[in-house]
Amino acid sequence: MRHGFGIERGYFTGWANGGTIIISLLLVTAVIALIAFTRDHFRKKNHPEHNKLLEILEEKYAINEISADEYHERSMLIEDEYWLDSDNPSMMILKERYANCEIDSREYVVRREEMN
Repeated sequence: MRHGFGIERGYFTGWANGGTIIISLLLVTAVIALIAFTRDHFRKKNHPEHNKLLEILEEKYAINEISADEYHERSMLIEDEYWLDSDNPSMMILKERYANCEIDSREYVVRREEMN
């Protein structure tokens, strides 16, 4: 006589009950999402144009030309949709002007929307 839990197998660990399939699908989905996130994150951080724009902002912040809040706002706007914009030369010129504090955030957003 067999003692244990489950239906016909003795335990709730087999493929028959469906829970393992759901967990496997969730695990595969999580791994794919993690790979996509890390790939995009590291590509963005290693792009020379992106680093150049952030260095300009850091320099402006270091000489107290912009405040910490303005630095964070500008860096977030520059990073926003960066890979969608990196092939467009006029968009990169706009981002460089924005990093050099030649235009304000509102004007930058309006011009970016016009280009898209």
